[in-house]
Amino acid sequence: MRYRLSTLLIVLAVVGVSFGMVRALFLVAAPHIRPSIHYGVSAEFTELPTDDAALEVWLSNQPGVYRAFVNRESHTVRIVWGMSRDLSGNPPLPDLRRNFDRFGYAGLKQYEPN
Repeated sequence: MRYRLSTLLIVLAVVGVSFGMVRALFLVAAPHIRPSIHYGVSAEFTELPTDDAALEVWLSNQPGVYRAFVNRESHTVRIVWGMSRDLSGNPPLPDLRRNFDRFGYAGLKQYEPN
């Protein structure tokens, strides 16, 4: 995404569009451009709930999330979700770390965003 945006800025500069005009166009367009991006997290815990269904349902119902999967291997939980956000970063990413406790995950040993 950064490469494409920088290329666009260079092209606009060459054709004589000012930075102020580009900025104004971006501010107007940013809320309306909503690319889909996939996110992933791997987290290891000392204690886990019997299943991951509640976490998966919660994540699926977060603003902008259109698909969520939770998979586990031993004490490691892998979470992958697809989300549509505007170029300003709205809606924000779901705060998994803050919500693990409420779903029965305890003793976070490792947290790796992918």
